[in-house]
Amino acid sequence: MLDKATVEMIAQDHYPGKYLDTLLFSDEFRGRIGRNAYLEMHDLLEIVRWKAQRALGWAKRNDAPTVESVTKWAFAAPSPCFAVHALTYLIGVGVRMATAILTVYDPEKYTVMDVRANATLLSLGLLKDRDLDDCRTYGPYLEACKGEAGRLGVSLRTLDKCLWVLNGKTPDEFLHPEL
Repeated sequence: MLDKATVEMIAQDHYPGKYLDTLLFSDEFRGRIGRNAYLEMHDLLEIVRWKAQRALGWAKRNDAPTVESVTKWAFAAPSPCFAVHALTYLIGVGVRMATAILTVYDPEKYTVMDVRANATLLSLGLLKDRDLDDCRTYGPYLEACKGEAGRLGVSLRTLDKCLWVLNGKTPDEFLHPEL
């Protein structure tokens, strides 16, 4: 079982992606995306670099008008599943990358669906094992995260960073590996 103080400490002290995380979740970066209600090509590439740099070559194959129109539609989609599905139209964007894009766009509404965080949710009994490459998986994943973040009184982003760091371990197993 997670508790608020441990989640906040693990997210703050052990999450390795602080530089890009700070950039992508800055008021300036998110403010521009929010005002536009779409991503520009360079925004997409920054998010891809943060989530999975190995996909950068693929993402560069998109053209700017497609990135803008697809992300505009996704950001206005009526459900998380539709938003994720729309974003997978972009080259180099699968389901998990799509959730990263949505998270940067609105971290209070979305969270990143990630193999490491999923392993933690499974080990805590908060989620059933599902195919992370199926956009229909995102709804239950997101609801599990929203429920746990609400129970703990932390943001979705803080919870996500903690779940990612734990990578399937309990907080005790992570913080005290000698036990």
